[in-house]
Amino acid sequence: MAKKKVIAARVSFQWNRLQTMWNAGKSYLEMAKALDSHFNEQGNDPTKATRARISIAVNKGIRINGKLVRFKRRSKAPVEKKSKAMSVKVKKVPAMTVPKKKSKATGKKAETKPAATVKKVAPKKVTLKKSAIKPKAIPTVERATKEVEAVAMNPKDESVASPQP
Repeated sequence: MAKKKVIAARVSFQWNRLQTMWNAGKSYLEMAKALDSHFNEQGNDPTKATRARISIAVNKGIRINGKLVRFKRRSKAPVEKKSKAMSVKVKKVPAMTVPKKKSKATGKKAETKPAATVKKVAPKKVTLKKSAIKPKAIPTVERATKEVEAVAMNPKDESVASPQP
């Protein structure tokens, strides 16, 4: 006789306990040992299932007692580093000076003016022309009543006039 395959039954996960352990600051290994029903310490990555569940709970959120709950992110404790004093060389740049030109007539130094000036231009006014296309006649109540009266007055055209008994 052939052996029957043993199918692992699905075991519901204890999200409440995981949340309390996560908030308490427990390690992945401690949580995996306590909660993971398929935990194998000799496996390649024994905490993978627990890390995956926590990742889902942190990013997507899970339902506990009908409410959507997201786990808070845990950050590493800040590590204080000793800062070394760094010596920085500061270069002094000489100030820019504008040479003054001597005027030919007086011999005195005259200040130079900027070579280019910007002229302000007033915006152009644009006028829209009325289009030569006339809108199509829209039937009005008055026009429709006039047409009906005209047909009633001239019953020459039998197809247009209403049939008389």
